[in-house]
Amino acid sequence: MLRTFLAVLIFISTVSHVYAIQSTIMEAEGYACMGDDKSRKQTEQQSMTDAKRNAVENVLTYVKSETKVKDFQIEDDIMKAYANASVKILEVKESRWYKDERSGDCLKTKIKAEVIPDEKAIKEAVSSKVPFDSPGMPLNVRLWTDKKEFRKGDKIKIYIQGNKPFYARVHYRDVKGEIVQLLP
Repeated sequence: MLRTFLAVLIFISTVSHVYAIQSTIMEAEGYACMGDDKSRKQTEQQSMTDAKRNAVENVLTYVKSETKVKDFQIEDDIMKAYANASVKILEVKESRWYKDERSGDCLKTKIKAEVIPDEKAIKEAVSSKVPFDSPGMPLNVRLWTDKKEFRKGDKIKIYIQGNKPFYARVHYRDVKGEIVQLLP
């Protein structure tokens, strides 16, 4: 029973130091016009690419406004991580063709997308340059106990610390496989 709990606790404590990559869900619009040199398919692709680029730019603007760190070094590193972000399309809200007087047939695409920053770049940015408790950084949670080893009958004190408000639950799985919620 105690071994199972300690194994889970050790696993959580080793994983807890890793910064969570904070993706952002954003709505964005993209535009493209056919002209003489593009097919409808190429215009659709260009409109979607423009919408994705706009989603990343909107997230960059938000992150830049929220990130204030000494010497602006961490801000630059975070910007690079979001500049290399991957974009996952959650929903195409609108895809509408319209006629423009100058450009001809054009397509407006509105998407809801999840912008996920480059995980490696975020980890490098926050590894040693920023304090643990900086609220401008992605969520970082630490979990530890007051002792390394426990004996039968010992009381367990669990400490949890995060750099910003978060909601967490601590569960314990006993030998029988039953789950007991310890916190909250």
